[in-house]
Amino acid sequence: MTIAINANQHPHSVSNDFYLHCLLKIAEEHTDHQFILISSNTFGELENIPDNVLPIISAPLINKPWMWQYWFDKTLPSLLNKHNASLLIHTGAVGSKKATLPQWVFVNDLSHLHSPHLFSKKQLDFLNNQLPEFLGKADGIVTADDFIAKEIKKQFSIKDDKIKHISIATSDAYQPIYWGDKESVKNYYADGKEYFLFSGEISPRYDLINLLKAYSIFKTKQQSNMQLVITAKSLSLNDPFNKIFSTYKYRREVHILTGLPEKKLAKITAAAYAFVYPAHAAESALLPLQAMQCDVPVISSPLETLKEKLGDAALYADPSSFEDIAEKMIQLFIDETDRSDMIESGKLIVNQFNNEKTNAKWWKSVLAQIKKGKK
Repeated sequence: MTIAINANQHPHSVSNDFYLHCLLKIAEEHTDHQFILISSNTFGELENIPDNVLPIISAPLINKPWMWQYWFDKTLPSLLNKHNASLLIHTGAVGSKKATLPQWVFVNDLSHLHSPHLFSKKQLDFLNNQLPEFLGKADGIVTADDFIAKEIKKQFSIKDDKIKHISIATSDAYQPIYWGDKESVKNYYADGKEYFLFSGEISPRYDLINLLKAYSIFKTKQQSNMQLVITAKSLSLNDPFNKIFSTYKYRREVHILTGLPEKKLAKITAAAYAFVYPAHAAESALLPLQAMQCDVPVISSPLETLKEKLGDAALYADPSSFEDIAEKMIQLFIDETDRSDMIESGKLIVNQFNNEKTNAKWWKSVLAQIKKGKK
């Protein structure tokens, strides 16, 4: 049978791209089924796509919300019919109102309910008006977090049997590297110095201004040559962050890197002294977990979705308090024993994920859904 994976996101929905790697891994393990992967990009960032996965590039030519709505409700169903798909899986909290085959929706971010100030009016209108309908129509809802599962049940009156769990799949690219490789990375990206690392988005969801302030305190108190590296998918020339950064005292010791492929990001992560994640809202704990997988200690914000996964292996700092972030950065710097203990605890945490039993249970639900057809 053919199973369709839609990796496209409506411009105002919340992306859950990290699920895609997990789905491709499942596809690789089930060669008795054919998968089609539908996306707006050229799949350049994806490596080793399984032989039973057919990549299809399809998306509106104009990136307008109404065009995306047309794509989801007209173009996508037509594409599914053409390939005789039996099931449609959406990697983000969005769905098709017109598709007639069973649909599963992946959800791992409901921060618009608790932090609406982080979203634009258009985003809030879309999420508040459309998400309940998508979840109501979906035959199954998947999340990686117990906290999110409880929120879905509470906020949208969804029954337990409709919600399934799937484990977070960290990328195999993120692994510890040898001392010599670390030195090469530091020489290339951080003037040969140790560095704190942030990876994510340059957006209000992450408090990079407070991270810069915390770094200033760290530099002042410790008189260290430690650098700060910030990686993100992109940074617009008109982004307000640029103006603030242009007058920042330590800007020569801060390195902003954008648009890097996964292999380079993995090396930069593995060479970091510590990973700092001042998130006001986060889709998942994937990025800090991948840092732990590289034997890099983590300073995280205390969001429930993050604490649920990182447990006692991370230090927690309020992203709204640059003093708190700075305190945790200094704590890691001056206490090597504590840092080493965190690295060992992180290894234990990471080993708990990629739970094959959890994913097998979910996959069994998928096959059962296909057999019985539309609910």
